[in-house]
Amino acid sequence: MTAALQALDDWTLDDIGLRRSDIKRVVDAFDDRELGMQPLASNDVHTIAEQAAMQRAC
Repeated sequence: MTAALQALDDWTLDDIGLRRSDIKRVVDAFDDRELGMQPLASNDVHTIAEQAAMQRAC
């Protein structure tokens, strides 16, 4: 979970209400159920243009 959140850019972290310095504290507070959750999005690699379009849609 920590690695997944660290991989996000600062803009995305801000969108979900996190600062990079908060990641460890937030992940440490997760319970086993939360840590076991699977992402809803696929692991497909998107082009930069596709990522920009998704960000604009959000």
